[in-house]
Amino acid sequence: MRTEPPTGVDLARLLASMKEHVLEETAPDRPARAREARIRNRIIGVVASVALLLGAGAGAAFALGLWQDDPGTTSSAPGSTSTPRPSPTPTGAPFVTQPPAVIATPEPTGNADRIPHDCEEIYTRDLTPDFHGLTLNPEWTNDPASWGGTYFDDEIQHTATSQSAITCKWASNGPSDRGLFTDIAYISPLQMNELPARLQQLGQTCYTELHGTRCVYETTRTADGNAGESHFFRDGIWIATHWVNAGPDGYTHDIVAALFG
Repeated sequence: MRTEPPTGVDLARLLASMKEHVLEETAPDRPARAREARIRNRIIGVVASVALLLGAGAGAAFALGLWQDDPGTTSSAPGSTSTPRPSPTPTGAPFVTQPPAVIATPEPTGNADRIPHDCEEIYTRDLTPDFHGLTLNPEWTNDPASWGGTYFDDEIQHTATSQSAITCKWASNGPSDRGLFTDIAYISPLQMNELPARLQQLGQTCYTELHGTRCVYETTRTADGNAGESHFFRDGIWIATHWVNAGPDGYTHDIVAALFG
């Protein structure tokens, strides 16, 4: 029995015989899909046989001229064009569609419109009877030359009047030694800390009340009476009140109830 691999003319005859047998399987009277399957299987058999004989599997495959040396295409039926092969996605690579939309973080709006636009709405009820003859926002108080109400401290005065969203005044029918005014303002988180600290430096007493911080001050009573201030801070809102010989008990508490419930 011959055990040496064929060489020379014998090898050429063997290759020609194998190729002829493969071509016979591609006759046009065979169904296309079955023919393709048989061609594929036959090619594998030819390659395996030649590889065993020559010890160079990959080289034998290309020697037969049955595979294209192009990793980007796949073989197809005779007469058809080759179809590009999609490039594989590396394992673990992210599947990207389009960048996520950037959503701008909005500014806090929890206190927006919490401060009323009408002075009557900053109270839970009509306080006129409690002021004993004073009325809310009499016309003459709109004249800066006549109205002289100010806070004790210039810095507090400037901040309160420049940031006030509403100012409400209780006064008599003309200038007198009795009156009260209130400014309500939106303030920053920094001011929520700085303003009470400033008031404490001025000698006012500050403490926690009604879920906020309240600072109060009252002058010593004399024959002319006395004056005082109340400042309440809560959730970015400042309720500032200065009074002279006027002001019912529970005035600030009533405003807090109207604004915060």
